[in-house]
Amino acid sequence: MGFTNLVQYSGNQKILDCANINFGGQTRYTAAYGYIIGYNYLGDAVLPPGPYFWHSPKKLSEAGTNVILADANHWGTDGFKIAPHSKRGGVIETVAGKPTSFTRTLPGVTARDIGAEGGNVGYLDGSVIWKPIAKMATNRAFSSTFYLGNW
Repeated sequence: MGFTNLVQYSGNQKILDCANINFGGQTRYTAAYGYIIGYNYLGDAVLPPGPYFWHSPKKLSEAGTNVILADANHWGTDGFKIAPHSKRGGVIETVAGKPTSFTRTLPGVTARDIGAEGGNVGYLDGSVIWKPIAKMATNRAFSSTFYLGNW
């Protein structure tokens, strides 16, 4: 079932959103990355080989320890960062008068640098755990300049 079907059946696209992420003026869809939903759906991703890339589950019959969902602790070398879970909730930056979780000018390189405390990680077996940021590993996605964060 795709994004469009979920929105149609639920009646509201916000059913897919992380409550700690403020989208502000952020575009929710791009052809390059698909839909931004406030967390990472990690199934059936096509990833280039290289350091920090993870194994993306292709079938439900794969090992239950495979991560299928993760909170959006993101960062890129262009200054872009998301930290949905800090000591005071999601980290917010005001851009053009609108509060947003999609920060671009806060100091530091990673989500951890701006206060990320950790995130929820969902596995194929249906279990979900909270992982402190110190116990998460870096995972790269899309390019050498964008990190899909930690899990």
